[in-house]
Amino acid sequence: MVWQQVYDPFGNAVISTLVAAIPIVVLLGGIGVLHMKAHTAAIAGLIAALAIAIFAHACRSTKRA
Repeated sequence: MVWQQVYDPFGNAVISTLVAAIPIVVLLGGIGVLHMKAHTAAIAGLIAALAIAIFAHACRSTKRA
């Protein structure tokens, strides 16, 4: 079985890019704008990435099956 990498999980390059950028925006926004400590901002970015992986990508994978 050959693994097929999906570079556009939402069917739209702009939406896929914006969703992929959310954890980075949360991390850098937390450090730069909200003046959070780096480890707190990293945890917030991790939570954002996990939420996207669980809700956004999991919903997409069930629809493609």
